[in-house]
Amino acid sequence: MRNRTAFIATTVILTMMGSVPAASSATTAHTAVGAKLNLALPAAALVGPKLTVRRNGDSWTLTVEWGISYTATNLAYQTTYKTWANIIERDDGADDHLAAGFTRAASVKPRAQGHNGITQTFTFNSAALNTEIGDEEIYASVYLLNTKTGLSFASDTPAVELSP
Repeated sequence: MRNRTAFIATTVILTMMGSVPAASSATTAHTAVGAKLNLALPAAALVGPKLTVRRNGDSWTLTVEWGISYTATNLAYQTTYKTWANIIERDDGADDHLAAGFTRAASVKPRAQGHNGITQTFTFNSAALNTEIGDEEIYASVYLLNTKTGLSFASDTPAVELSP
């Protein structure tokens, strides 16, 4: 929860300053210019995250698929990125994190054609998905972390309604 709060706070600050595009990760370390930070940096971007769900009896398989596109500056610097997905259940209050994919994060380096078809698959039984009365709204948050700068951004898939 602390990491998600830090990611959200970073995104809000950068968005308010009008610097880095949403769902992107800056590729070079920011530099101090007098008392100001130069936050207008070239960025990699998450592309089209989607969540697909398959049910087989009491077993649910949730697969998250996404891509990453890069700028010319990303290609020149060849910074390593980590990317992963988390599965989350939407609630009226705080959302419930059902699975974290960080331990299975993929490490990628920029390439001209980008990266397409990155996937993470999660398997649940019905009881694990059934966190409240009624249907469940499940979505995935996909993350992109620049390992050099530590900047990370997320993009959410649309929610899928399930009846476990």
